[in-house]
Amino acid sequence: MSDGERDRKASPEPVSDEDGFRSAVEAHSSERWPVFEHLAALTGILAGSDGPRSFGIFCRRCGFGLRAEGATGSSMRSAFTEEAVRRTCEHWSIYLEHPAAFFDSD
Repeated sequence: MSDGERDRKASPEPVSDEDGFRSAVEAHSSERWPVFEHLAALTGILAGSDGPRSFGIFCRRCGFGLRAEGATGSSMRSAFTEEAVRRTCEHWSIYLEHPAAFFDSD
């Protein structure tokens, strides 16, 4: 894969279907799903793999999210942080402060 192809694949795209994203994360998280769902209930943020080689983050309370093919939790944190700041999403900082956030996302 060329650098250009890799960059395009890792470019975040908006998530607009919360239910579809939730179902995809649940399907790809196996035994970790209860932890991800618990964090989402506490913080409003659902983060996890939504495909075999993709990762996404969705703020349930603000109603926006990002995902990317070929992404990891680390690569998505920066992109989501920028968008959370732009939208003044207070839930993102609450999520980041939780000790279980991104515990095994990479």
